[in-house]
Amino acid sequence: MQASDTNELPERSRFYQSSLDLDDLNAGTDYIDLKTSYIIFICVPDIFGKGWGKYKFENTCIDENNEIIRLNDRAYKLFFIAKNYDKILNVKQRAFLELVTNNKGINSFTNRIKELVEKAKQNTQWRKQFMDFEHYMSLSFRQGKEEGAKEKAIENARKLLADGKYTAEEISRLFNIPVEDFTVDAKDEQ
Repeated sequence: MQASDTNELPERSRFYQSSLDLDDLNAGTDYIDLKTSYIIFICVPDIFGKGWGKYKFENTCIDENNEIIRLNDRAYKLFFIAKNYDKILNVKQRAFLELVTNNKGINSFTNRIKELVEKAKQNTQWRKQFMDFEHYMSLSFRQGKEEGAKEKAIENARKLLADGKYTAEEISRLFNIPVEDFTVDAKDEQ
């Protein structure tokens, strides 16, 4: 559930997708054994601005003639826009998004959800577990971003070193990374 546009939801969906895939594959498992996965965001604002009730993404190839080929990797990302619930054809999905938008149950399905939410709000153990989970997810996301930034810094440091204009120590200070992180021979990395 996303109440505001943080300008990073596409990247978060990518991170969540990769986390699911990593959890799904054990050492020695074949890639074909990856399960079909759906990353679902329920957003209050229309972060894509097209006025649709639902945006479904899957990996595709688009050539210069705008011909589309689906990758068929069974990885989907869905963004439901709560304020555009009236555009949703599926009755249960529409009713749920209307509940999110107006906080009104309109059928037995949404009334039951509303009842369960109220019960959950009163459960302090569940709230603590939820907050712990949110903290874990936030920390995991932040660590992923930091690891990506470090990898990029190492890549850039190696390029500068290859140019020969700076010493390894100067580059180390510039990128704030140890010399050994970017001076390791390719054979040593394997």
